[in-house]
Amino acid sequence: MKILFGYAAHTDYSHKRYHEISEAAGKNLSVKNFCLTLNPPGPRLTWLQLDKLWKRKDRRLMRMYGNLMEVAAGYDVLINYNGVNIHPQFLEYLPTFNVFCCFDDPESSVSLSAPVAASYDAVFYGNIAARFQYESWKCKQLAWLPNFSATSEVPRYAESAKLVKAERDIDIVFVGAKTIWRKRRLESLASAFPQAQCYGRGWDSGYIDDVDLHELYQQAKIGWNVHNSSGPINRRLFALPAFGVLQICDNKTGLGQIFKLNEEVVGFDTIPEAIELTRYYLAHEAERLEIVMNAFHRFWQDYHTEAIWQRIHRQLLDWGVKNQAQEIQTRSLPSRKVVKDLLVPNIRRARRTSGQVIRFLCHSSKRFRSRRTVRVIDERAYLGEKVEAYHENPALPGVNMAKERIASGNPLDWPNILALNWAVTSLIGPAKRIIEIGSGTGPFAQFASVDPERSIDCFEEDDFARNKAIEIRSRDNVRYFKDLNEHLANQYDLLVSVEVIEHVAQLRPFLNTCIKLAPRAIFTTPNRLIVRGKNDIGPPTYAPHVRDFAPGEIYWVLKLFYRLVYLYHMPDVYVPWLEPMTIAANGTPIIAECFNPL
Repeated sequence: MKILFGYAAHTDYSHKRYHEISEAAGKNLSVKNFCLTLNPPGPRLTWLQLDKLWKRKDRRLMRMYGNLMEVAAGYDVLINYNGVNIHPQFLEYLPTFNVFCCFDDPESSVSLSAPVAASYDAVFYGNIAARFQYESWKCKQLAWLPNFSATSEVPRYAESAKLVKAERDIDIVFVGAKTIWRKRRLESLASAFPQAQCYGRGWDSGYIDDVDLHELYQQAKIGWNVHNSSGPINRRLFALPAFGVLQICDNKTGLGQIFKLNEEVVGFDTIPEAIELTRYYLAHEAERLEIVMNAFHRFWQDYHTEAIWQRIHRQLLDWGVKNQAQEIQTRSLPSRKVVKDLLVPNIRRARRTSGQVIRFLCHSSKRFRSRRTVRVIDERAYLGEKVEAYHENPALPGVNMAKERIASGNPLDWPNILALNWAVTSLIGPAKRIIEIGSGTGPFAQFASVDPERSIDCFEEDDFARNKAIEIRSRDNVRYFKDLNEHLANQYDLLVSVEVIEHVAQLRPFLNTCIKLAPRAIFTTPNRLIVRGKNDIGPPTYAPHVRDFAPGEIYWVLKLFYRLVYLYHMPDVYVPWLEPMTIAANGTPIIAECFNPL
């Protein structure tokens, strides 16, 4: 299979790095590099910049596209590895199977991936937590791809084997910028360990070059990995195990899908957890070395450069990519528009807009002159008429709607619901025995069970949803049940109920049951003010919902049953990242973490 490997060159080093990566492609693949940067080295174009240049048919952009078309004629696949500088309307001029790839989600999604990804034949997403975003953009075919490490960025296998066993005199390292997204977390972590050696933009120690970085990693016992937000995604994720450094990494749920938690890597969700884990493994050398050795073998099995190329090859075959039987005729690029073509549409648009403004002002003036304000008197109270203050939808107990979704051609689980279940796992903390009320098709249990030390009992009345969960999401540490009464005598560390409370008709007995089962609980529900608007009080248009809640409403309901209630929301419903909210905030969904039952 012949692959054209498109990349961005923001520095001179980039060319060398991607050349090393393509050279390691190994058997079955013929890989050729193609630089997608205009006048490299330089920054990538944002979507707005790219769209503007495409519409103008910018000479530099058209020249690069012409060269790309000429080279692509002899290749089966184009991989846009950094997801840059290819306008979606240009893809139709290429004869290749076109694959989008991005390692900058979610921070750069708006200006990079969201406007273009769905136009490609398939997508490799680098952030394992970003799948829900791409599903929401209606991308055709999706697969996660580990981040490449160039051959010069990690030791060779024989060197690494020696490094894993070597004695080390540096306790902790972190090499990465102190960005605005993670500044407070990094400073909190570093302040707990004054001996930690931290390098990069924003640190007092400043930058470190590749030679010094390699020496640093060879002497370090523990390496922290902290992302800007959701993840994991960065190259540090694979460099640390390659150098024999114990990795203590955030985004525990995603991390557990890449490495085995507590066997190949150590995961955390909060900085207090990271501090406790760092102290533990500094004091337990034998356990640290065992995890380091396992991670080293896993890297060389699945995540070194040639292994990733073979992963790409297998995935392309699964997507049905075949070698071209013959050269495909390419279309000619559109010519650059002349000044007249550019100006005439703008002149016509300005004329239409000015006419609309004039007509609007005339009509508004007439309406203003004829407007009369008459207050309508409501006499029902004096007529003895009783008016219902509010009415709810009837409850539909034991109904999950998964079967109905599939029957109507929709996915088993909506991408935003999957992202929500993932996000909720970041609040699990030290809980080991967990019960989930209304587990549906099992996404929460699937994500939470990546930690083998947890046991999760899932209660779901809907037979179809429960059986589907057993079929596709069974784990050794997860059990599914229909009858909650069998487990009322059990005591759990944590109760989780995702998007259930809005379906419950009788809240008091439901919450009384919840407070008996666990001393801590997590409930989620849509924010009525966001999903329906502040003037729509109900009942909900979605029949399975008995009622919907505003933040203040759910807060005061839960405060009747728990001493402490903390609220969170997801700034982007497709990104599994939580931020605190007040009862006046506008986020959705609402995630309530409750402590100390009354």
